[in-house]
Amino acid sequence: MSKPKPVFSKDYLIYSVNTETLDLEFFKTFLTPEELKDLSGLTRSEVRNMRIFSQGFKRKILGEYLNYDPRFLTFELSPTGKPSVKTPENSIFFNLSHAGHWIFLGISEKFEIGIDVECVKKLDYLPLAKRFFHELEINQIENSQQPEETFFKLWCLKESFVKAIGLGLGYGLERFAIDAQTGNFLFVEPKYQYCQLIPIDNFEKDYFAAVCLA
Repeated sequence: MSKPKPVFSKDYLIYSVNTETLDLEFFKTFLTPEELKDLSGLTRSEVRNMRIFSQGFKRKILGEYLNYDPRFLTFELSPTGKPSVKTPENSIFFNLSHAGHWIFLGISEKFEIGIDVECVKKLDYLPLAKRFFHELEINQIENSQQPEETFFKLWCLKESFVKAIGLGLGYGLERFAIDAQTGNFLFVEPKYQYCQLIPIDNFEKDYFAAVCLA
């Protein structure tokens, strides 16, 4: 089993792992009785296995980071659904995302953090973009030589931002615009201009990930 890959910076730490390299039963040992019970309601094996991997991975890494038994970590949700560590009391921020066979976990002691990973797949992307994206981003997709990849890269960057500010998709993806090439904001509310977007590319073909610090 390969170890999770950490990416360090002075402001955040990112762990990523390919679930195809993991032992399902090992990660199952980190789940609480309640989490194990919840698995019985998941009939599709791929969904159930990803639940085990993602919850076990989250508990294992956060437990190591906080020097705390992973099985006794407790979590709480904000009114908008963003999770945080309740026990032990601490000042860290974290966020988790998974897609395909990848899991990404971001941790920061200084900033709220949002992370997203997306897998490029066949999708009728243009109607979705016209429904949810800013006009500046729709133009990028329509003018791109790889429009499908541009759509998923933008979605990834945008979701990392709305997760970082704690409002999720309910904030409205059309309320801000990002440059798919640079990862910089083209338009965003003044109160969020301080947010930093960090694209994560080239870890596997047809996958994109992004981090946002807020």
